[in-house]
Amino acid sequence: MSMSNYDHNKKLTVPGPLFTLDRTLNKRLSALFLIGAMTLACTPSVQAQRDGAPEPPPEDEQHPTSQPSLHEADSPSSPKDEHREEASSETAWGEATFNQGINPHILHRPDENRGVALFAGGCFWCMEAPFEELKGVTAVYSGYTGGQEPRPSYSQVSSYKTQHIEAVIVYYRPQEISYNELLHTYWRSINPTQRDGQFADRGHQYTTGIFTVDKTQQGAARASKESLTTSKKFRDPIAVKLYPAETFWPAEDYHQDYYKLHKSHYLRYKYGSGRAAYLKETWGVE
Repeated sequence: MSMSNYDHNKKLTVPGPLFTLDRTLNKRLSALFLIGAMTLACTPSVQAQRDGAPEPPPEDEQHPTSQPSLHEADSPSSPKDEHREEASSETAWGEATFNQGINPHILHRPDENRGVALFAGGCFWCMEAPFEELKGVTAVYSGYTGGQEPRPSYSQVSSYKTQHIEAVIVYYRPQEISYNELLHTYWRSINPTQRDGQFADRGHQYTTGIFTVDKTQQGAARASKESLTTSKKFRDPIAVKLYPAETFWPAEDYHQDYYKLHKSHYLRYKYGSGRAAYLKETWGVE
């Protein structure tokens, strides 16, 4: 019925019992609607717990229409890092500054007891703590890698405007801690079989990856992955891929050491996303 033709002064005459039934039904429907609305309002999205992070798009829109720029380490078409020279001009070993790209190949000097490693394991907040606790690790920074767009911001990466993924760069002393020990920690910080992200975080920017700086790291990472596969610990195949390291772009300052500076919020996020429960059940890690 067209609302323009509806007579708002017209009264409907309805028999008593039917009117009573209709009013009761309306009340019940209204109550159910109210309960549903309150439930939605009181159930926070795990993704929204990230500082300013937007809701993820529908499942069929989570990955950008263009293919990610990441190429696995064994691929002969692995891209050359276009920003490598620019990224290495000012950054010193052990340091990181937002919007100043880091070239891991130049900073990685194991013969000088200065090592660099890059890992992606979903939310970078949750990847800093496991490595910073290790003796021989001097610094860990959250950031973005894997994409070709220079100077990415969190808002760009989280809204699917770049091909970067969240990652951490680890500065370590090879004479104090080996790369294999870093790999051991990495596997026990993630769900290695999840392909679409990590835990409640879904989308390309939350996928996993090991970014190797040289052939030594590449061989160790490959052997470590094969060892986990042959262990039969998981029924599903290992989803983590190996990539040649590219420019690492440190994230904004408020992301760095988030687990220390905003501990209660970080723990709510870690437990709410399902990461904490999985790590404890699968790896025995708190």
